[in-house]
Amino acid sequence: MVAATIPENEQERLLELYSYDILNTQYKEDFNEIVELASEICNVPISLITLIDANQQIFKAKFGLSHPDSTDRNVSFCSHAILDDRLFTVNDATQDDRFFDNPLVTDHPNIRFYAGMPLINKNGFKLGTLCVIDTVPRNLDTQQSKALKTLAKQVIKLFELRLRNKEIEAQSLLLNQQKTRLEELNAIQNKIISIISHDIRSPLTSLKQVIELKDLKMLNETQANNFMITINQQVSSTINMLSNLVDWSSILMNKTDIDKKPILLFSVVETIFKNLAISTLIKNNKLINEIPKSLSIIGDENIIEFILRNLISNASKFTANGSIKVSTHFISETRLVVSVADSGTGMSEDVLNKLYNGGKNNSLPGTNNEKGSGVGLMLVRDFILKIGSELKIESLLGKGTTISFELEY
Repeated sequence: MVAATIPENEQERLLELYSYDILNTQYKEDFNEIVELASEICNVPISLITLIDANQQIFKAKFGLSHPDSTDRNVSFCSHAILDDRLFTVNDATQDDRFFDNPLVTDHPNIRFYAGMPLINKNGFKLGTLCVIDTVPRNLDTQQSKALKTLAKQVIKLFELRLRNKEIEAQSLLLNQQKTRLEELNAIQNKIISIISHDIRSPLTSLKQVIELKDLKMLNETQANNFMITINQQVSSTINMLSNLVDWSSILMNKTDIDKKPILLFSVVETIFKNLAISTLIKNNKLINEIPKSLSIIGDENIIEFILRNLISNASKFTANGSIKVSTHFISETRLVVSVADSGTGMSEDVLNKLYNGGKNNSLPGTNNEKGSGVGLMLVRDFILKIGSELKIESLLGKGTTISFELEY
């Protein structure tokens, strides 16, 4: 037995073959029809569409051969056929020095006659063959040879069509992903516009009105000062809200996926506590971080920081001369609950119901009459859903509030 030589462009040929992604796909009806037609035209019992991989000859379609689905490349007749552009014919394998002792000749399927036309793609690479096989010696006439060459071209056209369809599917998937992303960005933009139009216009309008009334001397100094104190509180609340909006929109617009990585939760909470030190001192609140220093969770640090900063700030808003505690407890081997608990004013059942309904205008004044729009909690809820969790709120009027959510660790 003589094994076929390896083509000089073997590496390039294999890359071209793999680009079609057809080696391990299911048989297609179109390919089966071609091999059946080839057998009928050439009057032979067996016909195959073969693909020559690095070490194997793989049958893409077959007629008259129940098994196997592939053979070793070294014993393959088709490995010889792809060395030329022309129809490769063996009239009697038992009389051919290259094949007389080949196991495919001496054993099943007992090949005697073989004719294989290389499957040559548009770039000139031979991917395999369309071949016909008989168990007795024979020849093909001119018309049969011509038909085999024509059918081989049709096989390549089917490969090219399949490749083109895959490219179209990939483009369609990309367009759908881009469309979905644009819809998400548009929803974010609309939400921002809605918030800005409602919550920023109000303090600016009030400020403008006070200035106009003062210029018209319709307000005395005391009245103007009282109005300015109120407006100052509104502006401070608006600045905080804008900070939340910038962080929220930046995270959502710049990232399509959650960036999960190990996070030391204790350090995140400590950073938030330091940033709230002044407001905490003014309200005489005690900040308590009960998270284990070595606890590592899995998540997006920006999102986790955003959620906790808003929850802790909100707790501080409704607490004076009290405490705000951040803690964790485990609920399974892979998940834990993070809780932010305060000893503040708490909420009535009616207010809790409004919060769960997601309304953003349900904000109440804080213990120092701090104003709010409810935007922070609304945005927090968005991120809680994004990380696959939900916000749980427990509160008693005059006793305090605990807000919690789940994380991976």
